[in-house]
Amino acid sequence: ENNTILIHVGKSGGSTFKKAIIERDKKLPFSIIHIRSAVFRKKFQYIIIIRGPISRAISAFYWRYKLVVQTEEQRNRFPGEYDVLKKYHSLNNIAENLYDDKGNKNSLVISEINKIHHLRENIYYYLGNFMKSCPPENIICVLTQENLEEDMLKYFNIKNASKEKYNPK
Repeated sequence: ENNTILIHVGKSGGSTFKKAIIERDKKLPFSIIHIRSAVFRKKFQYIIIIRGPISRAISAFYWRYKLVVQTEEQRNRFPGEYDVLKKYHSLNNIAENLYDDKGNKNSLVISEINKIHHLRENIYYYLGNFMKSCPPENIICVLTQENLEEDMLKYFNIKNASKEKYNPK
């Protein structure tokens, strides 16, 4: 129907952006890639929405912690996720265990991180291979969560969009 695809990197403001577009247009004028790797196709134009990796990881951890441990709404959605989140309680605790006293990677902690939804699907998961083959002329714009209101105004003339807040992080 159209040749535009939104690559919505999880925990980057994509839901807020989609809601703003629907409020204005009553429908989405693009297809969406979310929670899967993007594959470049020559006939398509792309909108990418991203977020800084550190703030994205913090948001992802605490969003999953809320859904899996605190409310238990998604306790059994992904095997092992509940146990890892319950074990560490914070992203800081994970970070402090990533390396041993000699600076060696802790492979157990790395494998445990990969049990947490949205941390397992990192930015490279979404964009790594895609960016190797997509020429700049096929990218309409890149929106950033950190500047979402300004980016939506600049590229889509959407003003004062209501932000969806899933968690305080």
